[in-house]
Amino acid sequence: MENKSKIKILACSLEYPLPNGVTISLNTSITELKRKGVRTAIISPDYNLGKLRRDHYPLQPSFLVKNIGMIAGRKANTFGIGLSLLAYPKIKEIVKKFNPDIYWLNTIAWTINPFEIAMLETEKPKVITYHTLLEDYGKIYAGEAGAIAMKFKSELICNKADAIIVPNKIIKDKLHSYGVLKPIYVIPTGISFAKKSFSRDEIRSRFKIPQKTKIILYVGRVSKEKNIEFLFDAFREIQDEIDSKLLIIGMGDIEQYSEKAKDKGIFKNTIFAGEVAKKDIEMIYGACDVFVFSSQTETQGLVIGEAMASGLPVVTLNSHISKDVCPNGTAVVANNKKEFVRGVLDVLNNDNSVMTNEAKNFVYKNFSKEKMAEEQFKIFNNLFLQYLNKNDNIKKYD
Repeated sequence: MENKSKIKILACSLEYPLPNGVTISLNTSITELKRKGVRTAIISPDYNLGKLRRDHYPLQPSFLVKNIGMIAGRKANTFGIGLSLLAYPKIKEIVKKFNPDIYWLNTIAWTINPFEIAMLETEKPKVITYHTLLEDYGKIYAGEAGAIAMKFKSELICNKADAIIVPNKIIKDKLHSYGVLKPIYVIPTGISFAKKSFSRDEIRSRFKIPQKTKIILYVGRVSKEKNIEFLFDAFREIQDEIDSKLLIIGMGDIEQYSEKAKDKGIFKNTIFAGEVAKKDIEMIYGACDVFVFSSQTETQGLVIGEAMASGLPVVTLNSHISKDVCPNGTAVVANNKKEFVRGVLDVLNNDNSVMTNEAKNFVYKNFSKEKMAEEQFKIFNNLFLQYLNKNDNIKKYD
């Protein structure tokens, strides 16, 4: 019988439980670590979405960040709004009650995070999972000043941690370039594999799509950093060549992008489905005809992996993660709009079984949840044992 761990980890994510890659990654990790006996608690801002897990503590959100987001036209349940400093006393209560062995930060933000304050006050081990290319996000929303601010904050916080986990080597190299000197471990996020799929009839009935119409699927946040306008421009040409609908699943700036779809003449063939349950999304992939993705800020590409695991052919715009997430022969990787449009049309008009089989095999081999949890557990367990040994040695010499 496997020995169960006694480690207790207090995690924080400013994105949790929003339906995005950070939440999926953290949830998957916690579920798998729990199988190994690790106890966890999660602190996040309160998005009025309830508790996603029994050990989830939604706390008072940042008034400042929330209202800046509102001014920018972004709803509070579509982006990370930060924790209020008024949440600090509650965090200290949770720390006292839970008595964690390890602190695990899953979101670095430009604002002050009271969880960071509580974490840095302790001598206990600190782990950071650096999910996102924050420099790129900073540049998109605040220009060069935003990029510089996020590089500085990343270097500052990461160098106060004991270990940093990243989903790919690109982020590891980025952090090294910022001046991060602490150990960095590359661990790809594990992917959930759907056990079954909706039928083509079921999916067409659900979204009121004619039987002969091709379904081009996008899953992810509907926002500027996801490069949605590129998809719109490409689809404008695709719809003229083949009977098709662009099915967009995800929360975000839907009103804004609905207007853009009207301006570009694709609105009648675009379906904004909004938020859909994760278990349903996993079953939707296999009932569509092609998956499309054009984000240039992605670090994990979880939805690409999920589509590939479901046997859905993928067409994606080339980015810094393409070689890691969809290497040669597993997807169509386009360098520009012309190649992207041609790639989608080729997929819709031809047999893709060789490519989809290669893709399935690649994902199953490289992105298993079990492999991810095993690597994460090694890091947490080693830090825990090092801390115990350090304390034992201190006691011996007191």
